[in-house]
Amino acid sequence: MDFLRRPILVIFIFCLSTLGVKKMEGKQIYVAIDGNDEAIGTLEQPFASLHRAITEIRQLHQSQPKTGVTVIIGNGIYPTHEPLTLAAEESGTTEPPIRFVA
Repeated sequence: MDFLRRPILVIFIFCLSTLGVKKMEGKQIYVAIDGNDEAIGTLEQPFASLHRAITEIRQLHQSQPKTGVTVIIGNGIYPTHEPLTLAAEESGTTEPPIRFVA
């Protein structure tokens, strides 16, 4: 009987582990300390600053207002010489959300 419990337990654990996983929908913008603000904000060509990522969000929402955005921030310290300001349009909604993840 024990040989039947093990596969069921494995399937149960797998199902539980996938409950919290949500697919990132919309556009992903990448920021990395070795990035470049003249880049395009992809994983291969990330931006260097959060300011540039916010500018990209503003531009995207002017052309595609229903697109959700996830800003993926790489490990590191991002010095800034001016405050990072988020306006209402950068806050997102439930549809479309704007997420900042590190």
